[in-house]
This record gives sequence, C-alpha cells and structure tokens, in this order.
Amino acid sequence: MSHEKLDNIAWQTIIDRKRPERPPRGIEDGGRARDFGEIEALIRDGMSFDGAFESWLQEMYQYRQESFFAVPPSPFLAAHQRAWLAGVAEGMTRKLNLPVPYWVESPEFFLSDVYDWEQDALDIFFPSDWADLLDERLERSDPEFRRRRVIAKLRALIRV
Repeated sequence: MSHEKLDNIAWQTIIDRKRPERPPRGIEDGGRARDFGEIEALIRDGMSFDGAFESWLQEMYQYRQESFFAVPPSPFLAAHQRAWLAGVAEGMTRKLNLPVPYWVESPEFFLSDVYDWEQDALDIFFPSDWADLLDERLERSDPEFRRRRVIAKLRALIRV
C-alpha cells in the first residue's frame, strides 16, 4: 500500500474519531495547549518548542476545532518556526476540513532561505551530500510548506 493511501486512511480515522463533549481546558486550567499562543506560553515557562508543539498537537487531534488555528504565532518564535507553523496550520485545516486561517498568507510567514525542518526535527544521520539535495527535497515537500521554503511533510505529524 502506498504512503498516500496509508495517509488518507490515517486522516480519515482522525476525522471520524468522536470529539470529547467537554471543551478543551487549555494550559491555564491544567490542560494542554489550545492554540499557538499557548504553545508560546509553555515555551516561556521553560518547555522546549517540540514539547509545547506536541502538547498542542495531541489536544488539536482530540478536538479538531478551528480555534486551535485562530492565534497566529508571534515574533517571540523564530522566523523558521513561524513559517513552519503556518504550513502546519494551512495543511492541517485542509486535511481536517476546517477553514484555513486568514493569517497564513501574511508575508511574515514566508522565508527567503530554505529551512530544513526534517533535518532539525528528525534525529537521524544525514549524508554529507544532503545539503546538495535541498532543492530536490524542497520540491518533494507538501505544498503548504514548499511555498514557504520549508522542507517538511504533514505525514510526519500524523498521530492516530
């Protein structure tokens, strides 16, 4: 079975999952991050970017609500993190049949240089000629990331 078919099955499983009846608590109430602003608050409190994002991702997959994408990432985060989160927001909302947030089109969420999220996020060995393949790898990235000059794919964020 192809990656695309497996991904489609995973996304449909996520979409079909029953949502909790109670609203998301958020970090102020001892819950997980409900939006990108709460991701930033967790980072300010000492959590790593990856840990804060995973908190948001787990909660977002439970609730799958437009509100999880409503707050754009602020300049508190690095430009490459903001561009990557804009790609996440655009791609996830499309996959989950939610409205794409207006803010993802702002120029501040687009990079002039390529950012290799895969190399940063995936703790694996990259061959010495990997940098020579940036253009090719960028071309294979999902369009929501590629147009922001970020090497990434949504499939790396699937949690079923």
